[in-house]
Amino acid sequence: MDLTSQCYKRKKDFLPHAMEEDCCLPTNNCSDRAQDMDFHPVEPSWNHDFSGVMRHVCGPVTAAKTIYEDDKGYLIMVSLPFSDQHRVKVCWRNDLTHGIVKISCVSTARMPYIKRHDRTFKLTDPSPEHCPPGEFVREISS
Repeated sequence: MDLTSQCYKRKKDFLPHAMEEDCCLPTNNCSDRAQDMDFHPVEPSWNHDFSGVMRHVCGPVTAAKTIYEDDKGYLIMVSLPFSDQHRVKVCWRNDLTHGIVKISCVSTARMPYIKRHDRTFKLTDPSPEHCPPGEFVREISS
């Protein structure tokens, strides 16, 4: 795919108070080539188990993100349902074009055994959908 043709799109307030001059960011213009490509969406294996809005879901369950924006900045929501909340580390950095949020975490899902009250459960699912236990990092650009 040829990515050399570029157009410029203004990005509003990406560094407030840092620069007062206009700035333009390069973006790829693929609209003239989109008709040349065939898209074959891959349906997740679990998709047939759901109806409604869950049939239109994509992306990870652990560390899934949604980005909101207003005229003052961004709100990034990240779900960490099966993680050690005491070991979550968040840092961010800015460059000239965008901000990057880095989340370091430890997954507690898919453990071989789980204790609940006075019972011990063994993992028997042949294809569990949660990520395996261990450390992971998610970087989100905005």
